[in-house]
Amino acid sequence: MTTPGPTRVTLLQRLRDRHDEPSWNEFVTAYQPYMLAVLRHFGASHHDAEDLGQEALLKAWKALPDYQHLAGKCKFRTWLCVICRNAMLNQQQKRHNRETREQPEDAGLYSQPEVLALAEQEWRRHIAKTAWELVQPRFAPQVAQCFLLCASGRSSADIGRELGLAESSVRTNRQRVGAALTKEIVRLDSHLGEMGQHED
Repeated sequence: MTTPGPTRVTLLQRLRDRHDEPSWNEFVTAYQPYMLAVLRHFGASHHDAEDLGQEALLKAWKALPDYQHLAGKCKFRTWLCVICRNAMLNQQQKRHNRETREQPEDAGLYSQPEVLALAEQEWRRHIAKTAWELVQPRFAPQVAQCFLLCASGRSSADIGRELGLAESSVRTNRQRVGAALTKEIVRLDSHLGEMGQHED
């Protein structure tokens, strides 16, 4: 997996050039998995999420040159979540219009507070998963497995017996990997979470 670029503001500026394919690829790598997760949370099937994800990415790409971060009002990830929500609503409306002229019952899909909460929930999952994919290769397989077993709630003694490690080694492995993972989550959230927000 490619490590996300160094600055979120620079990526946003580069994306204003619609012919900058490397920046577009960086954007897709960084944000498409998040957008697909949001669409699946909204109830899209795997197939629909793929189609809607492409539609949402295209809409985001068209709107990116004009995107202005409103500090404290709309996080970039929330903006992307709203684009996904609107794509889902449009799909529901089109399907419903083919069957009847009445308004679909679930046209609202999610209220604004629910969208905000969903954006945060899915963002945390996306950042944690991305961070793990970047951190895991830095550790020996047994060390990574030790951390995952700890995260699943198993005791250090139980894990030590299974992996042939002293309890102190289990705790050390958990702390080492946990520290690296936390640091990577903070870095990713800083670089990707507030795209468009200028640093002081």
